[in-house]
Amino acid sequence: MAVIGHATEPIKVLCVDDNADILLLLTKAIQAEADMACIAALRDSGELMRWIESHQPDVVLIDLSIPGVDAFDMIRRIRQQHEHVRAIVFSGHTDQESVDAALEAGAWGYVFKNTDLPRVIDAIRRVASGSVSLVC
Repeated sequence: MAVIGHATEPIKVLCVDDNADILLLLTKAIQAEADMACIAALRDSGELMRWIESHQPDVVLIDLSIPGVDAFDMIRRIRQQHEHVRAIVFSGHTDQESVDAALEAGAWGYVFKNTDLPRVIDAIRRVASGSVSLVC
């Protein structure tokens, strides 16, 4: 759980992926955790910055292949405009260049899409607590 002031609140997660089935799976997995809440599931980057501004997520789980703005540029914008929001790339791109580019852009984590859900959930918790998490 994220500690805000003296109250303990759920980790607020915003998911961005162009695949509706993956978004549904992620949303259900996150909602099943007592210490997490999926606050939105977006299919493209068009509304992402507005959602971040208005809902202040702790973690954004973002696919690299989303329609709209380049995901690396979006991660940079998140890092520059909302320092408290931590991005985790959740991608089918398993090459080292993509991992390195995501970290250079400011991602706090990188998780391959073929990773089992408990490890994805663990990566969200670790990043929310301030640790970099690579699950490759």
